[in-house]
Amino acid sequence: MAGYTEKAKEVAVEVGKGRVDRGGTASEVPLAKDYIDKVIDKGRIGIKRKSARC
Repeated sequence: MAGYTEKAKEVAVEVGKGRVDRGGTASEVPLAKDYIDKVIDKGRIGIKRKSARC
């Protein structure tokens, strides 16, 4: 998993900040690299969610 994680971080840095139209709400979309680092810090690499929240 470490190889994929490093590649994902490299791609996230290349892509940078994206623009998301959330319809005027105050919600925010985190930067991909920041989110990947957060998952690494929590020790949740490779762990999938059991269900999706809508």
